[in-house]
Amino acid sequence: MGKLTGQTIAASYDQLLIVDDANGISSSLQAVESADTGGSASALQISTVAAAIDNPTTSSATQGGKLTLFSDDGAALGDTHRLGVLEFSAAEDSSSTITIGARIEAIADAAWSASENGADMVFYTTDGNASQTEVMRLTGTGSAVGIGTAAPTEALTVSYGIGTESTLTGVLAIEGTDTEGANMVSGSGPSLDFRIPTSTTATHVAARIGCPREGGDEDANAGTLSFYTASTDDATATEKMTILKGGNVGISTKAPSGLLHCVKDGTYGEAYFTIAHTSASSDFGLKLQKARGSIGGEAAVFNNDIVRFMEFQG
Repeated sequence: MGKLTGQTIAASYDQLLIVDDANGISSSLQAVESADTGGSASALQISTVAAAIDNPTTSSATQGGKLTLFSDDGAALGDTHRLGVLEFSAAEDSSSTITIGARIEAIADAAWSASENGADMVFYTTDGNASQTEVMRLTGTGSAVGIGTAAPTEALTVSYGIGTESTLTGVLAIEGTDTEGANMVSGSGPSLDFRIPTSTTATHVAARIGCPREGGDEDANAGTLSFYTASTDDATATEKMTILKGGNVGISTKAPSGLLHCVKDGTYGEAYFTIAHTSASSDFGLKLQKARGSIGGEAAVFNNDIVRFMEFQG
């Protein structure tokens, strides 16, 4: 494998010395070409299957192969100016017209000085006729990740454009796949965990939203939406509310038998439901309404229909 050690290549060079052996036994001169890479003209093009940078020093936390891209025009780097860029290009026709397909670049997030060296890492992809679009940014300030936005406001911000569509748009997917090729177990599925610290070095799941399968065979694809919380410090989060595939909601029960089914094992006199209203001029209460087909007036209810009832069991 050829190696290049401790040399500087200028645009005026027309040949590059490639040492074929680590001991310098043989060498060859390769032509240096000025190439149009689809962006700006480059001073050096090396045509080869692969290139490698080897650091022969003893491995450590500070050693390893290194590729440095830097900008130095004799003045401090300006705000939004680029430190360096990696471009991935290919020919789009038989005339060797080179077009950029993707790029990664580092951009200053402020004017640089001895006390300010902030920079963002920005990822671009190409869609259509060489139209490059920023798809992800890692910010230096705030250490945030933005997908679809150049200005993330949280640790992770995912943004998309809303147009004239009248349906929901998938923005974030949490997917579970079948890796065994056999029937999956009922109750398995993906979850979103919320972790809080228990010490300076550890965290635990304080809350969780999960989507377990309701059935265990390949055709039982219905999912339940389950909500978990941890009742005390360091406790394991347990299921507190469930929404079944048919729409039944269970609070403290995994098998709600009606649209809303609440179970509470508490002390005597503890309230299960509290209905409150702070306005003195407005009525409030619990409304029970019956209609055939749609919520409407009295005409929607037939004679002898049970309009409403409350049942007390013990």
